[in-house]
Amino acid sequence: MLTNQTQAGNLDATQDLYGLGVRVGLYLQGFGLFIYYIGEKKTHGNGLLASSSIIVSTLVSWFVFASRKLFSPCEAIIVLLIIMSYSLPAKGVLLNRKAIIDNIVGLTLLEVGELGMSCALIWTFAKLIYSLPTLQTSNVIFFSGKVHIHGGFRYLALVYCIIDGITAIVLEYKILRVYLIVCKNNSTELSEAEMKKVRKVVAWTAVHTSVEYITWITWIWMILTIELTIKWNRLSPSTNLHTAGELVPFVTGIIIFIDSSRVAGYRAVVRIMNALSAFGKMVIRFITAAASRAKVIVAIFLQLTLLFVKREVLKLPV
Repeated sequence: MLTNQTQAGNLDATQDLYGLGVRVGLYLQGFGLFIYYIGEKKTHGNGLLASSSIIVSTLVSWFVFASRKLFSPCEAIIVLLIIMSYSLPAKGVLLNRKAIIDNIVGLTLLEVGELGMSCALIWTFAKLIYSLPTLQTSNVIFFSGKVHIHGGFRYLALVYCIIDGITAIVLEYKILRVYLIVCKNNSTELSEAEMKKVRKVVAWTAVHTSVEYITWITWIWMILTIELTIKWNRLSPSTNLHTAGELVPFVTGIIIFIDSSRVAGYRAVVRIMNALSAFGKMVIRFITAAASRAKVIVAIFLQLTLLFVKREVLKLPV
């Protein structure tokens, strides 16, 4: 491992952990996962196992750097935020009971990564912000403004991380219960009684739309935090896309984004056709109703005309 003496941060980390290709690739993958969760439920969970594997492997690399004190505190936080920005859209599978059952292995691996991130965040704000070398960084982070990680923000972040860790443990326990139900049945096709048990365990799936909006806003906020923190600490992430460490996540991100866009494009066409069909049916119903009313009006008009003619005929002299 080499540390560049003329620039802030660790040289290897700027390339392998938060280089341009790594960040953009994971952003694209995260955005692609978001798109998968829009529309048809059968695409929910696409890429979850691969995403969970990337999260866990990146987290292992983070622990290696942290244990050897190879990067600065702000770099440690940046990498964790990048992992969180990727895991956030992956957790969209939690909003679909059927997807939870079908992707139970990937979801379990994802929650293991969540527990690891909670431990990493607690370790960072409890100890690493003091024990890691600064490496010429300013040790500031974006939190609705520029704040120093050694200030009061540290205690707020530590409280949040502890609560997040407890929540992750509870969620992992619930996922484990679903996993045991699936294993007991030895199939993802559950009976009505077993599905009732699953619905009781994952009761949060009833809240859907509001959670999606909050997730989108949080994801955008995370990306903003990452980019501003990199800028404010005078870090210079690698932009060399010829290395495997940056090229692989970048290309993977492009592929997932294209595939999810293709799926979304198909859904958009289906939605447009359904909307046009519904509009056409509405027009036909309107015309039919109008025609029925017109028939009634014409019949009434004819009846009145006949009555008028009869009255006039009766007035004629015999």
